[in-house]
Amino acid sequence: WLIQHFPQHSSRSRCLIAAAENGRIEIARYLRPQMHWFDATPAIVAAAARGRIGCLQALLPGNTSDAFIVAATNGRVEVLEFFIDNGYNGNVAVTNASLKKAA
Repeated sequence: WLIQHFPQHSSRSRCLIAAAENGRIEIARYLRPQMHWFDATPAIVAAAARGRIGCLQALLPGNTSDAFIVAATNGRVEVLEFFIDNGYNGNVAVTNASLKKAA
């Protein structure tokens, strides 16, 4: 509604980030298909930082490298497990450093 009626005050990207931060899975599911994969990266990072696994499921596939690091930095072990269980295979050096930081 906001995007349709007041596009000058909002963007899909900002709305997707807000949805991810606040665990609004249905909004994330609605907006995600309307965007390029790279435009969803900030929302994936926001969801990982807040431990919003439901939103991550709605937002992926996408770039998870920064999200993995942010999840580790914020102690979001459940997000790290989610990434690993779902085939995250980022840079091993970054992954190991992130896991050490989370521990």
